[in-house]
Parts: sequence; C-alpha cells; structure tokens
Amino acid sequence: MSFVRVIPLIRTPLGVDVFDYRVPDGMEIEPGDLLVVPFRRQPVPALAIERVATSLVADRALDVIGPYAGIRFPHAFLRLISWTAQRTFCSQAAVLKAWLRTLPKKPGDNTPTPSERTADNGSMLSRWTIDGRKELIARANELLRGGKRVLIVTPWRTRADAFAHDLESAHVLHGDMSDGEAFISP
Repeated sequence: MSFVRVIPLIRTPLGVDVFDYRVPDGMEIEPGDLLVVPFRRQPVPALAIERVATSLVADRALDVIGPYAGIRFPHAFLRLISWTAQRTFCSQAAVLKAWLRTLPKKPGDNTPTPSERTADNGSMLSRWTIDGRKELIARANELLRGGKRVLIVTPWRTRADAFAHDLESAHVLHGDMSDGEAFISP
C-alpha cells in the first residue's frame, strides 16, 4: 500500500498545506499529476506533490478517485508553488487555488492526451532559458494555432501583460479578478 501527498484545489489556512490519500492498486501517480480526490464528501481536483510509503493517517486515508484530464505539471511548478507560499505567508493550497481557480467538474476535450505530451517528464513543456522569451512565444503561438491551450504562469502582472501582447490569442488571469471575470472568453 502506498500513499500520495496532495495539495487540494481549495483555500486552506497557513500551515494546512497537504493531505494524504491512499493510491489504489495499479494506479500510476507521479509528482505533478493533477488528480481528483474525495474532500468533504465531494470530488475535488488536487495536485500530487509526492508518493510516500507510509502516512500518519494510513488507517483513515481515503482512496484517490483518479487522474484529472491526464494533466501533469513539471517539477518546477511544484517548487514555484512552495516558494510563492513561503514568501506570501499563504498555504500552498491557497496559492494553487489562486492560480488554477475553479476547474470544470468534467474536463473538456481540449486536454492533452499522453501521446501528445512532449517533455521528458510527460508534460507539454517548452524548455527555455532566461533568454528564450522569443522561443517561448513562438512555441506558444504554434500550439495556439494548432487548437491547443497554453498556460504560462508568472508572478509578475507586467510580464503577463507583455506575454499576452505577443501571443496571437491570450487571456490574462490575475488575483484581483472575480471567478466570473476569469472565465469570460476574450
């Protein structure tokens, strides 16, 4: 029996960051996978941050329901959540909720399938250096023209606005927006 430590897509107070869930036999879960877990009698998306062999709540841990749309975030995303939480005095769950907001209960058909993943860790990640901004924009525009969705996360609003200016089609989300504003199509 193994367990996975997750950050649920809900706001939690500082210090309440992760929850342990039992991994059903045969289910493959890696850090960065977006999952669905039972939380307060309802299914909730959650981000897997690590697999563990034991848990302090092993006797009452619930089973993971399954993956959410086959989405896997890179390890750098997990580190960025932790770094941001430490510097903003928020829980990791509050940071994740601020970035991802409310996900649909049923994921759409526009999510990458495992055969479309390109990076070595399974995510559709464009590897780029600090000077690779043009590469990033070119790759993002290529994916957008192909009908794909692209997520670029940055903690700086001015950088987000600059990326949006250079992309052929972009929607900028920031923490000052209401959920309704965030999901209005541009």
